[in-house]
Amino acid sequence: MRQGGKGKTLSSAPFRLEKEDNVEIETTSYLNNDWLELDMALVNIDTNQSYAVFQALEHYSGYDSDGAWEEGGNGKTSLLPPVAPGTYKLLIEPDAGLFSKAPSPAPAPLPIQRVAISVRHGVPVWSNYLIAMALLLVVPAISIARRSLFEKSRWEKGGAAE
Repeated sequence: MRQGGKGKTLSSAPFRLEKEDNVEIETTSYLNNDWLELDMALVNIDTNQSYAVFQALEHYSGYDSDGAWEEGGNGKTSLLPPVAPGTYKLLIEPDAGLFSKAPSPAPAPLPIQRVAISVRHGVPVWSNYLIAMALLLVVPAISIARRSLFEKSRWEKGGAAE
């Protein structure tokens, strides 16, 4: 992105998604005491069906009386629900701190903020597996707890209970 890019909509080249599956959009930009907002839409070229994604990145660092500090990050990931197969393009409307900075003198080139955006299709959602595993462990956990309470009760009564 160049400083003069405010208000311009950027478009990716068309790409094909072969089957219905989730889509992950990952953005990376090496910000240095700056911010970047991307208002994006994954648009099906044939049907005009669109999926909105908004990502805000910021990264600030410096030094103060306590030493070095850092906040924010240079990357963001968004996961979309299953998207129908078809030909898509990614439309991007950027806004950045770069746009609000005073332009350089005429002969100098405009500042640039490099951004890498990747679109991945069919990404596994690990949280679903973790939730399923936790639910599967509930029954054995209850069984172990009941057996432990039974044994404790039996020993408290002098071992006579069976």
